[in-house]
Amino acid sequence: MIPPVMSMKDLPTIDVVVVSHNHYDHLDMYSLKKLHKINPETIFLVPMGDGKRLKRGRLNSSA
Repeated sequence: MIPPVMSMKDLPTIDVVVVSHNHYDHLDMYSLKKLHKINPETIFLVPMGDGKRLKRGRLNSSA
């Protein structure tokens, strides 16, 4: 809804992504997929049950 302040390519290497809850503004699959594509080694920490959601979205995750 609001454009990001910087592009994905301008981000530094991200080691860990922590998702606090699964509202659209915290668990945006489009953005998470792009982050994963840029750095497949990123670890995604999500609330219990949301790991399945990431895996269904074809995003390898640590849940």
